[in-house]
Amino acid sequence: ACDGLPAPLWVLMHTLTTYVTSAIHGSALGICLAFVVILVATTQIIIAFTALISIFCILMSVLAMMKIANYDLSAMTSVRIALLAGFSVDFIMHLAHVFAVSAKPTREGKFHETFEVIAVSVFSGMLTSVIAASVLLFCTIKFFKTFAFFLMFTITWAWIWGNFFFMSVMYLVGPD
Repeated sequence: ACDGLPAPLWVLMHTLTTYVTSAIHGSALGICLAFVVILVATTQIIIAFTALISIFCILMSVLAMMKIANYDLSAMTSVRIALLAGFSVDFIMHLAHVFAVSAKPTREGKFHETFEVIAVSVFSGMLTSVIAASVLLFCTIKFFKTFAFFLMFTITWAWIWGNFFFMSVMYLVGPD
């Protein structure tokens, strides 16, 4: 016993602290790595910074969904949170790349070309991923059900933040 608390409660508190710390460090590292990759791929600081904000917003949206669904913080949840940045960067990277390499001279032209070139593919990728992940909801093993929840919401939020926030910011202040 430590400070009047039984040993199992103390161990649980330390374990939960470790889960939170691991999730935060993993997410921060993933977001920073995504920033560097997008910066190198597009060579545009405005695009990379907007992508960084978008990925952070995706992370917060999925964490909010996990809170609403009342998920406990466990080792697997911590790992899922750490992987979140990697799943979140996919759609934004596609949109950022097409916007950056567009030959159009204005932001408006780049914006429209991005949606003409890649929007259908990004939407199809989101839809097929969500449908594929939804099959896991019917599994009896809890790991697969919670992974399906995590994957479906991550992909959906990534698509929403990528298309509506990221591309709107590119339209308003993206590089010409």
